[in-house]
Amino acid sequence: MKKLKTSGVVLHELLTSLSCKTDWMILGFTNPYEYRNAMSGWMPREEWDRIFEKQKKKAALTRLRKKNWVSNRIQGERVIFQLSFDALVTILKEQIILSDKRLRGNKHALVIFDFPEVAKKARTAFRTFLKEAGFLQKQLSVWISDKDAVHQMKSLIQLLNLEKWAEVYTVEI
Repeated sequence: MKKLKTSGVVLHELLTSLSCKTDWMILGFTNPYEYRNAMSGWMPREEWDRIFEKQKKKAALTRLRKKNWVSNRIQGERVIFQLSFDALVTILKEQIILSDKRLRGNKHALVIFDFPEVAKKARTAFRTFLKEAGFLQKQLSVWISDKDAVHQMKSLIQLLNLEKWAEVYTVEI
């Protein structure tokens, strides 16, 4: 099983903090269309310091800042942070690739896409990603997996604005 790079761990921990601690954080990531450019939220300074207490994670945060994937500022006892579009795409891709949860029974995730010829590079990159994520090619633009990653795939497709070319279904075989 693949492991997250330190930068991925840092992004994953920030996202986990976002999704698990909604009582102290202001954020709603229910509609990916609203966050095409970035996603932001806040957390208590102690929580921020806890995440970045280790030297490796501090170095990873520095690298993420240089890439403009994470920005933050301190406002009183809170740390206000923002994750960029590229960071969100990376997080979703890593969640899909590293997912070891399987769909129950004979259910599978089915990805069907039809990119226009002018989007050849995007189509190739999408196929490469699906292969890396463990999907099996059934036809040229039909891929299947027993991974429980349907929700993440739908979010990724929405975030990348690919809905007119790609669809994800849960099917029973």
